[in-house]
Amino acid sequence: MAYREKYDTGRRLQVRVTCDAAKREMSPQRFFIGARKVEVNEVVDRWLEIDYGYFKVQADDGGTYILKHNALADDWEITLYDSGAYHDFQPISGTAKAYT
Repeated sequence: MAYREKYDTGRRLQVRVTCDAAKREMSPQRFFIGARKVEVNEVVDRWLEIDYGYFKVQADDGGTYILKHNALADDWEITLYDSGAYHDFQPISGTAKAYT
């Protein structure tokens, strides 16, 4: 197993990622956001480019993340996070107006 540790260098949300180095694509097994450990339950999708690899993962916190791996710099960042929470944006009673 390979362990990679990188640090925040700006606006990007860099993370530490533990991968299974035996797999050809370096699939992430877990990652750390600060001190918080997030386990990867499933790699839902992956797409690989020459310099970058993207991994869409379902995590043990119920969230969906897209992790980006920069192969040249050997660092990882979160490019998307979805909590999985359902948001029902209904108008508050009496405030919706119908226009004709």
